[in-house]
Amino acid sequence: MNNKNLVSIIITTYKRDVKTLSKAINSVLNQTYKEIELIIIDDSPNEFSDRENVKKYCKNIKDSRVKYLQHSKNMGACVARNTGISMAKGEYICFLDDDDEYFDEKIRKMVEKFNKEIVLVYCDIAMYQNGKYRKKYSEIQKPRVGMIYDEIMKVNFIGPTSIALMKTSLIKEVGGFDPKMEASQDWDLWIRISKKGKIDYINEVLFKYNSDGGTSTDRISNDTNRRIRALQYLNKKNIDYLHSNKATYAARKEYEMRMNISINKIIKAIECYADVIKYRPNTIFKNIILLKAFGRIVFKKKI
Repeated sequence: MNNKNLVSIIITTYKRDVKTLSKAINSVLNQTYKEIELIIIDDSPNEFSDRENVKKYCKNIKDSRVKYLQHSKNMGACVARNTGISMAKGEYICFLDDDDEYFDEKIRKMVEKFNKEIVLVYCDIAMYQNGKYRKKYSEIQKPRVGMIYDEIMKVNFIGPTSIALMKTSLIKEVGGFDPKMEASQDWDLWIRISKKGKIDYINEVLFKYNSDGGTSTDRISNDTNRRIRALQYLNKKNIDYLHSNKATYAARKEYEMRMNISINKIIKAIECYADVIKYRPNTIFKNIILLKAFGRIVFKKKI
């Protein structure tokens, strides 16, 4: 049985230096809500040069709330998070990537937001790139609350894995993270959880999300290819729903189209656009606007 009011916070770390990881860890230990356990899952490969330094640092943390486990080899983010889930003793559970940071009030305010109908609480995000503030996540995606299953099927407006607080029993019930998902593991989880009840939102920035912006063309291409494969797999997982909800299917194909354009896969993008027309034939005006935007983007890439 999970300990009532205890929050299990899981940090998974992969090839991260001690200085950066320590910021994430301290952001958890400095929470104003003190009924927490911090589970650190080290998923770095054996050849990672800082592997022993990370282990030594984590083992030497003088706080009884901290637990550290090192995988014998790299298993991937989903498996690492599932390892943490299996160890969790709290009534609630949340996650933190090893280069991100919680604001001090995040856990307290999220726990206070819960009631019997709520299955997940999330908040706004301060997004940083290469150390510089960019924008809030709410400026990119409009927050939604309540029974949001149909909305979350279209787009991941909740955001990254570190953003939400859930009941531990519920995340175990829905099966945790799917290791077959190469990307968008958070979106897949939000979809499954949103079937179970209402989602609530705190209109306040309580989390700092750091990104290096993808500094090389190869990395951007590889990341995008993984996201495309993940979206295609997610479509397969939800194919019955998508066949019954053509507008949602069209939205996903439009998203896939834009990703293909970003890495110059124009033929694949055209195939996706054809699917958009197929699944969204009655919204002629919107489809024409999309076609014009498509043409401008393709033209720019060719010159």
